[in-house]
Amino acid sequence: MVMSQWDVLVAGKSTTFEMRWKSDAPEGWQWVLTACVPRIADDGTTTSIWGISTDIAAQKRVEQEAIARLQALEKAREAEALFFRFADIAPVGILVLEPSGRISYSNKTWMNLTDHRPVDHVHEIDFTSVVHEDYLPALMEEWKIVSTEGVPGSFQTKLKKLWTGSEGEARGHVWAIMTVFPELNEDGSVRQVVGALMDISHLKFAENEQQMRIVEALEAKRQQEK
Repeated sequence: MVMSQWDVLVAGKSTTFEMRWKSDAPEGWQWVLTACVPRIADDGTTTSIWGISTDIAAQKRVEQEAIARLQALEKAREAEALFFRFADIAPVGILVLEPSGRISYSNKTWMNLTDHRPVDHVHEIDFTSVVHEDYLPALMEEWKIVSTEGVPGSFQTKLKKLWTGSEGEARGHVWAIMTVFPELNEDGSVRQVVGALMDISHLKFAENEQQMRIVEALEAKRQQEK
């Protein structure tokens, strides 16, 4: 590269270019910006070349750091885009919340699972409005822990929405398991909370039916033993 610039100068044209010099720096080299001007004789031949070189190591470090940040940001954006593509088709309800409780993302599964009222903007979602009033205090206590202390958690709760069996009959309120995971800033504070909601109503009702059958069997046995 340097020799090609030399050919330009010998041909009588000024040029400015960056290059690395060998040095005692930890990297083993030093960046400089070199500007050169040829002196031209009356007959048009180049008689000498004047040049000046400026240390641009600091500028180069800033430039390289900026490039590294941009590359990291691009990777983060790609990862975020991948997450949202996955979340859109996930069979579980997904929410992303700020520590204040403000919603920054919700997938369609969460809206369908909870029967939340339609909203024009995601920030209008109120995650507390879908929880059964008997379970709301426990939910808020869990939210306080995860949003202020940054502690992940998983717990069961009951929703206001009614669950229907295979024959279409309402069999009670929807049961769901909530899993919440905080993302932390460098100082340990909570940046945002990712929550996943899974419908476990069929398991809860199957469990209740099994318990009822056990109670009935024990009662029938007791009656036979009289």
